[in-house]
Amino acid sequence: MKISLKKIFPNPDQPRKQFEEKALSELAQSIAENGLLEPIVVTPRNGGYMIIAGERRFRACRIAGVGSPPVRVIEADDKTVAELALLENLQRQDLNLIEEAEAYRRLMEEFNMSEQELARKMGMKQFWRIRERLDLLRLHARYRSMLVDKLISPSQAYEMSRLPHESQHVLYDKIRDGKANSYNKLRALANALLVPQPRQMVFGGEPSEKEKAVGKKYDELVDRLLSFIRQSTDPEDMKVLKKVTQSNVTVNIQKLDLIMAELNRIKKAMVEAESRKEAFAA
Repeated sequence: MKISLKKIFPNPDQPRKQFEEKALSELAQSIAENGLLEPIVVTPRNGGYMIIAGERRFRACRIAGVGSPPVRVIEADDKTVAELALLENLQRQDLNLIEEAEAYRRLMEEFNMSEQELARKMGMKQFWRIRERLDLLRLHARYRSMLVDKLISPSQAYEMSRLPHESQHVLYDKIRDGKANSYNKLRALANALLVPQPRQMVFGGEPSEKEKAVGKKYDELVDRLLSFIRQSTDPEDMKVLKKVTQSNVTVNIQKLDLIMAELNRIKKAMVEAESRKEAFAA
């Protein structure tokens, strides 16, 4: 079925707000050469036909000069129109992250859906993806725009969204200055800004005797371990070790795994301490 383009109008509640001009021009050229392969889905409204799915195709048809594009007409109440419009846009996966998050929020609020129910409707196996997107709506408006314009990465945006607005500004300054140039550093800086720090740590005051003692203990531990490991990894010994078939090899491997796990805990604490210093540096 074909309907005059003049009788078709966009859904005013369309979740998608941005349409890339270059992509529209390319689609218009394709339509001019090959026709519209997928019809626009519409529903009768106010003497015309409101778009449920296919506003991008509608816009491209207008550019291409198509007078009467193929359409599929369905009867739908306002609630169904809203749900179908949101789901259609989400399933096409061409919304930006903020538009996607807004669409998820609308579906959950207007149709009283849980994150799990929405994930099932979207065919997602991990419902935490819904929560991940919704968290982006906590971003300051400035950083929402920067994410849409690809001036900050999704990873940077997700970490910033965990923070109150004031701390988002602090973390962005660190990102801009190149102090969060790996995900681990970015995460550690965000964690540091989430946890209130003692005044003497924040402002570089003198550490307590307990802090000095703990710091010294772990400095000595790391030095002793490094010295011991270097002494114990003679190249000839390593060659022999590869041939060892003693019954306790498996047990020793498990012990080494435990040692490495403990060392990783120590490393994590030290990395976070360093990140706090950076996060709160003047």
